[in-house]
Amino acid sequence: MVESTGGLEVIEGEVAASAGVSRSNRAEVRNPLLMLVSAELLQALPKDSRDALRALLMDLRRSAHEKAEHSWKTRKGPLALYWRCVAVYAGHISRLLRDQPRNGAPRGG
Repeated sequence: MVESTGGLEVIEGEVAASAGVSRSNRAEVRNPLLMLVSAELLQALPKDSRDALRALLMDLRRSAHEKAEHSWKTRKGPLALYWRCVAVYAGHISRLLRDQPRNGAPRGG
């Protein structure tokens, strides 16, 4: 079922912006963690805490990516998938901790 209300479409309980932005370019699609209420709690941390946590997560992302590549090359597909998922989610969380998204829009918007 599709309902249209003032520039927003409600599709089976999901709200989708219809203001000319393709689905793949919407922030909440590119980083699904933005839809979590607790994402705002992370963004509200003091800058030094966000920076330290972001550095840790970027190290985890890099390490997990390397482990995924090694696992893939040694034909351990399920393990490669696990490490790739770890890398993706570490990247998603680290992006929540940035001061500003790359497009210059305010955080959480």
